[in-house]
Amino acid sequence: MGSNEYDDEKPVHPVNVGAFCMDVMEVTTDAYSACVRAGRCTPADTSSNCNAGQAGRGNHPINCVNWNQATAHCTSLGKRLPTEEEWEYGARGSEGRKYPWGDTEPGAQLCWDGNGNDLGKGNRKSTCTVGSYPAGKSPFGLMDMAGNVWEWTASGYSYDYSKTRASAARVNRGGSWNNDNPANVRGANRNRNTPTNRNNNLGFRCARRRRSPTERSRSPRPCSAAPRPGPWPKARRADEPPPRLPVRRLRRRRCPWSVGLRGVGSGARGIGHGRK
Repeated sequence: MGSNEYDDEKPVHPVNVGAFCMDVMEVTTDAYSACVRAGRCTPADTSSNCNAGQAGRGNHPINCVNWNQATAHCTSLGKRLPTEEEWEYGARGSEGRKYPWGDTEPGAQLCWDGNGNDLGKGNRKSTCTVGSYPAGKSPFGLMDMAGNVWEWTASGYSYDYSKTRASAARVNRGGSWNNDNPANVRGANRNRNTPTNRNNNLGFRCARRRRSPTERSRSPRPCSAAPRPGPWPKARRADEPPPRLPVRRLRRRRCPWSVGLRGVGSGARGIGHGRK
């Protein structure tokens, strides 16, 4: 993890990452709006270039939400924000790719404003539909880990990895739609914001710890599925045997909106930190 090119990415170091699940897509405007309507989330900002309330932006990533709002949304689904270590491992894989798709320079693989993008450099005016750049997926199939919106993580920021993390600033990862410098969309690149900031180039995705086989046998719901209310089972008599659950079939059910990641993140190759 990290690079030796810029101070806040130093030093390159191995990181042990426990098994976890991460959403394939960034949280969309529609998904966040549903949380607001249910009373579990507070409204996103609606100022310039914010997606909330904009026609045709339902499948774009939610932006203009602060760290606390992102945390609340993930919590409402039984999830959490990924740590910075989990995020980098999900973006770069164990081989430490420079970009989620590999080491070739960015162009048409992502939603950004740099050379080679599908609208031409300097012409991007907003976010893109999530998952619309499959050529840019990470080694684990995660979409938009570079570009579209920067993503909040759970981790506090430090000026290098040897220093104590400060909760006054939270790490953002991934770059965004308005970046035109390739260095900004690298997997090792770090950015930070105060938890109260709500920017039009900043959103999030959720993660959760992957359940052990024992836990999954007790609760066969896919590892990243949102808890679903009811319908509640009918009460049974004291002498009635418990129902037989199709545990094997449910455990094999695929969760379409997340992937499970296993393994250990290794020290990555040195890659520079980009600043415009």
